[in-house]
Amino acid sequence: MGWLTSAYFNSDSSRVAVAGRDGSVRIFDIATQHDLLHLVGHESDVNSARFSPEGESIVTASGDHSVRVWDGETGEEVVRFNFDEEPLDVQFASGSDRIITALDDGLLTVVPSEMTKLRGEELVRATCDKKIKLIEKITSHVIPWQNRIDSVFSPWFRQVDACGKRG
Repeated sequence: MGWLTSAYFNSDSSRVAVAGRDGSVRIFDIATQHDLLHLVGHESDVNSARFSPEGESIVTASGDHSVRVWDGETGEEVVRFNFDEEPLDVQFASGSDRIITALDDGLLTVVPSEMTKLRGEELVRATCDKKIKLIEKITSHVIPWQNRIDSVFSPWFRQVDACGKRG
């Protein structure tokens, strides 16, 4: 793996996620010391890799400006969120349904984890619904900071360009 960037245990300390500068993450079983999963797909250093509280998923942050959620059993990529800035760290919020990402520009981004469980048309529909609700809040002055909307909510908005084409 070359140089390592982070290592985090799952909730019962039976597995550890080790991130590397080679763009990969390895999941090791502590008792057997065997390599269980090899998460491959990032195009740059992986800055952070952490387990969800239940261990069902693993979330990674990379220098390729993406946060990815992986299936904790199969190692398959579930969903990817792209950012303008580099995500330095990411984790599932304990006792919550959110993923929190610290970006290189000093912003924290919060993504509801239910978005990571959606696929295909469901993800498109959920993304568009969130965008429409947010626009309604802005136009009703519930959220006054219009100029920050793209940077703060970009994980949803950049996933789907189909919202404007939907009827």
